[in-house]
Amino acid sequence: MWNPARLAVVFLLVGCGGDDTQPNKDGNGGTDGTDGTPAICGDGVLYGSEHCDQGAANGDDANCLSDCTWNSVQRLVLTDQILAAAERSDLAYEGSGSWCATGSDKFELDLEPFLWGAYDPLGEYTVADIAEVSFATNKSGGNDDFYLQAYTKSDGIDDTGSWYGYRLTAHTHLSKDLVSMDNEWNLWSTDSAENQLTFYDRAFTNGGFQGQPTLAEIVADPELDWTAWNPEATASGVDYAGETVKRLSLQTDSGWDTFDGCLDSIAVVLVDGRALYIDLE
Repeated sequence: MWNPARLAVVFLLVGCGGDDTQPNKDGNGGTDGTDGTPAICGDGVLYGSEHCDQGAANGDDANCLSDCTWNSVQRLVLTDQILAAAERSDLAYEGSGSWCATGSDKFELDLEPFLWGAYDPLGEYTVADIAEVSFATNKSGGNDDFYLQAYTKSDGIDDTGSWYGYRLTAHTHLSKDLVSMDNEWNLWSTDSAENQLTFYDRAFTNGGFQGQPTLAEIVADPELDWTAWNPEATASGVDYAGETVKRLSLQTDSGWDTFDGCLDSIAVVLVDGRALYIDLE
C-alpha cells in the first residue's frame, strides 16, 4: 500500500523515444525534421526525448520534474473532465485534499492512459503484470463505496463486452479480512494483510458475492471456472493473466444519489517496477 517509504520504487517511463533537438520550424533543416538545436528544458514546449515540459511549473516536487521527466507521484487538481465530483481541501488521506462524489451523478476516474492520453507511465501491461492496485476512501456509512473496475482489451476471442474483453470488479465491502470504519480513511489494496480487494466478473457471476477470489488467485488459475467460487455462476474457463489491461477505473453507481464519500491516494505498481502514484488535490 502507498506510504512515503514506497516512493523509492523505481519508476520507468516507457514509449518516450526520440532525439533532443527541436523540430525544424522553417522547413530547411533536413529530412529528420530538426534544425540541430538542443531541446530547452523549461521553455514550456515539448521537444525530442523530453517526457514533459510545463515551463515555470517544472520543479523538483512538481508533476513535471526539473529535468523534464515525469514525476511518478502525480498531484491532480480536479478539472471539469471529471463529472459528479467535488474537491475537499479539509479532508485528505495524504497531501492536502481529496475528490468526493457529489451524489448527483456517476463518479468515474479512468486511467486509459493516465489523464486522457496526456501521460502514460505504465505502457502496455497484462493482468499478471500487476503487483498492486490500491486506493483510500472515506465514506459516511453503508456498503456503497468507490469501486475498482479492471477492463481488458478486446481481442475478438470470447469477449464479454462490446468495447472490452473482460471486466473484473472489486467492491470494498467484499474485501478479504475486512476492517472498515465509517467517517474514517480506509486503505484498500489487491496485496494487503487486511482490506484485500477481491473480484468478480459480472458476465459469469451476475454480481459480487462473499468469498470472491483475490487478484493473485485469479492470475494463478489459467482456466478460471467461476462455478468453483460460486455454484450459481456460469461455467467458464478464462485465462485472465495474459489479458492486456485496457483501463483501470474508479467509479460509483449512477443511482447513488445520497452517497457521501471521498477518494484519495491511488497507486498502481507493476511487477517490473513501473509505478504510478496519484494524490488527488
